[in-house]
Amino acid sequence: KFRTLANNRMREQNPQTSYEQPTLAPTMTATRRRQRRGAIVYSTLQPDVQRYLQTLQADNVHTHNPQASHHGLYGRRKAICQGMNASLLPPANLEAPPRTIEPVTPELLSSLAFDVRENSVEELEARFAQFFADLQLGRDLHASPAAVAMFVANMRMMYDTGRHNVRDSEPGVYHNFIHAFDVAQACHHMIVNSSVGQLLDPTGQATLLVAALCHDAGHGGLTNAFLAASDDPLTARFGANGTLEHLHAHLTLRQLEEETEDGGLLSGLSERDSARFMRDVELAILATDMSRHREILDSAGVHAAAWAEALEAREPLPHGEARTALLSLLLKCADISNVARPWDLSLHWAELLMEEFHRQGDAEQLLGLPISMNCSRENDTSISRMVGGFIDFLASAAFEQLAAAVPGTDHLLHQVRENRQAYS
Repeated sequence: KFRTLANNRMREQNPQTSYEQPTLAPTMTATRRRQRRGAIVYSTLQPDVQRYLQTLQADNVHTHNPQASHHGLYGRRKAICQGMNASLLPPANLEAPPRTIEPVTPELLSSLAFDVRENSVEELEARFAQFFADLQLGRDLHASPAAVAMFVANMRMMYDTGRHNVRDSEPGVYHNFIHAFDVAQACHHMIVNSSVGQLLDPTGQATLLVAALCHDAGHGGLTNAFLAASDDPLTARFGANGTLEHLHAHLTLRQLEEETEDGGLLSGLSERDSARFMRDVELAILATDMSRHREILDSAGVHAAAWAEALEAREPLPHGEARTALLSLLLKCADISNVARPWDLSLHWAELLMEEFHRQGDAEQLLGLPISMNCSRENDTSISRMVGGFIDFLASAAFEQLAAAVPGTDHLLHQVRENRQAYS
């Protein structure tokens, strides 16, 4: 379809030239032919579609392959492009390099003061790839920088276009790719600035970062309680407990499996190691279910002694329950880390979350359902009351457990307490 559009545009501008089937030398390889055809199309389409084709080529999935329509990655990208207004641009310079995104300093990237508002979404994609580069995590996964970049780009697409119960391609107000990156950045902060970097080997660190980036994939901005009250089909598929978390984990594992077939993030691992990595990611994502809050904290208390022994022995945790408990606690705290950010960032996230709650309240009112707590616009619950209550009843206990069991994380608890005073 894209090639036809490009050909029509080029034919209008150069009626004496045929672009239907360029004459290629007999010795030209199939790969080179695909690249040349792609260059003709790439030079004439909108930047968003150009980016789609660039990612498509990196995945080795091509629009001329009839079997590609059955491929999950291809299907989602095709849906993205079908939703675009693919008007054509004048022919561009085929040799023009893509825009370069400069890395930020490792100190800024690992700071809790890192401000997502100062970065475009494309820059955040590059920042996540920088996590892997700075920590040299690709080496243990046998994953190239291109594989990491492809994975991040695919996850961003899923957050933007794969949201449950949402037909348009607009990202969510709070639960979106930016939130996912923010959670991953909090994990990166703990890896670099606390004993987490000693407790987790590089594969464990990669597990934590991948789980963080994927932990809300497919989130439509509605809570588990709303899905249950509205008899959403997801509750029949995944159950009424942790419905969304099971959806997030399911989409993540599907993405990792599909990419493995195309030289993706885990393609360099053995089948056994890949399965274990995905299982660890799945368990960490499922632990973000707030209904399991107390369970996760209790498990951390049980295994804190094993964490201390590992630190004393200067050895990372082996695979097992103690390692799983640590990953679960870290991702849980990272998921709610907006209350541990500097005040202005914390308030920014609180405002977004309240707006998303209000939109759920609007939906509940339309459906004749009881309006959930903090979701009514009419009651006008203050942000201070909402966040203050969250800190008192949930966040404080989580960061207290983290500070007690993981050396080097007590500064997070201090910031939570400072913010609690500010929300008073």
